[in-house]
This record gives sequence, C-alpha cells and structure tokens, in this order.
Amino acid sequence: MSINELLATLKAHDIQLTVKDGQLVVQGNRRALSDNGLLDHLRAHKPALIELIEQGDYRSGKRGALVLPANGIVPGCERITPEMLTLAELDQGAIDRLLDLIPGGAANVQDLYPLAPLQQGILYHHVTATQGDPYVMQVQFAFSDQPRLEAFAQALQTVIDRHDILRTSVHWDGLETPVQVVWRHAELKVDKVPTGAGIMMDLGQAPLMRLVCHESAPADGQGVKATLLFHHIAMDHSALEVVRHEIQACLLGQADALGVPVPFRNYVGQALLGVSEEEHETFFREM
Repeated sequence: MSINELLATLKAHDIQLTVKDGQLVVQGNRRALSDNGLLDHLRAHKPALIELIEQGDYRSGKRGALVLPANGIVPGCERITPEMLTLAELDQGAIDRLLDLIPGGAANVQDLYPLAPLQQGILYHHVTATQGDPYVMQVQFAFSDQPRLEAFAQALQTVIDRHDILRTSVHWDGLETPVQVVWRHAELKVDKVPTGAGIMMDLGQAPLMRLVCHESAPADGQGVKATLLFHHIAMDHSALEVVRHEIQACLLGQADALGVPVPFRNYVGQALLGVSEEEHETFFREM
C-alpha cells in the first residue's frame, strides 16, 4: 500500500495522525487499525508520515479530514516527472515545455500546482481583457534619497524570498488546466521609466510585481518616488499590508522575528478538496 493509499484509507476510517515528541500518535477507530492491517502499513511508512506531518502537508480532524500529499519536487533535482506533481496532472511533454520557460529550468522549480478558485477567475478576466489588464494594481512610495529606495527594494526581495506565492508564475497556453509554478528564486525587477509610462505584466515571469522608479523628481525637487506594480492573481490589498509589515521588519533588522510563512500549496490543495472560497480568501489576509 502506497503512502497516499494509506492516507486515503485512514481518512475513510476516521483515523487521525499527529506527532508528539518526534513520535507518531494514532487516534481513532482501533478496531479498523487491526482489522485492515493498517498498523503494519503505519509502521512501514512511519518515517515518511512523521515528515509529512511536521512539514504541514497533512491535516486531520474528526469532521472533514483533509489529507494533502507532500511536494514531490526535491531541491537539486535536474528533471521533473509527472510522479513528482502531487497536486497537478501533466504529461512529460507538458512539463518539459513549462521548464523551458523557467530561468534555470528544473533546478529553479520548487513546486507546481493548479490555480485556486479565485485565481482562476482573475486569469479569465486577464485573458479576455481587450484594453489593458484590469488586475494590475499599484501603490506609490516616496523616499528621501536613492539609498533609501535601494534599501526598500532589498527588503522587498527578502519578503519575496519568504513567500512562495510571491515567487509564482502562471501558465495556460497549450494546457488543459492552467497551472502556477513556484520558482526557488525570483528576482525583483526595478525599472526606470518616465512618469506615466504604462507597463504590461507578463504572468509567465515571477515575481508578479515590478518596482518602477520615476525619472522625474517630485514637485519640490527633492527625494525619489517609486510605484510598486503587482498582479492581483498573486497578491491582493490585504496581502499587501502583510508585505508592508514584513518590509518594515526587514528595514528595522527584525526579519528573524517574522513567523514561518504558510505554503500556498496547502490552500490550493484544500480548495481542490472542497474548502470554501471564504477559507481560501483567508490566505491573502494571513499569508
């Protein structure tokens, strides 16, 4: 019995797993454990199950248990195969074509999975828009000098490095179902364009944000202005406040005090298993 088959069987019998002091704890229907030989399978998969739970890729509960398969793409892999994609179904040809679009190829791919429901709707409007992209958002910042702007950009890069949703690109051409690819490294682009110049955002290039420095100075002739452009498919205004908070923490030297980010794959997996749209929206408020 594979680990995924075991997890599905445990779910069917309302058996929950937790880890305490490094040990696997099994709760639920004891008779089902013995009658179905599940104890032997639990012993065989014990190390993998403990790792799955400690990584946060397993959720259980007496009502509405959710089992999320672990990410099969490991750091340093030189080739990604269909078996590694635990939330998406793509053949080898489709995977290889996607990897050709990612700088660094397979080595720079951390994860790959479908879009969440809210993202699907945003992508539809992005693709069908005839006049500009309705989901490119912007917020303006003013800095006293160029070094302050550069420090801000560096802090923003640190935040991007922390959150996989901020290192994600979106792809749909030639695919039955759109997917998003999490890059291991996505460098923030800082552009210099005349004030008022428009910028189109390529969803196939992470991060889905750009920092635009205006060539013209503010009216008083002092300081520097910049506009952060970002796409709603990766970040909404609630998530922007989280990003602002983390940028401030980085600038104050308090980055180590920030909590561990929740992987976005968890929310995608829950959405695929029927979690409500309201619960999905919580991610953008608490990321």
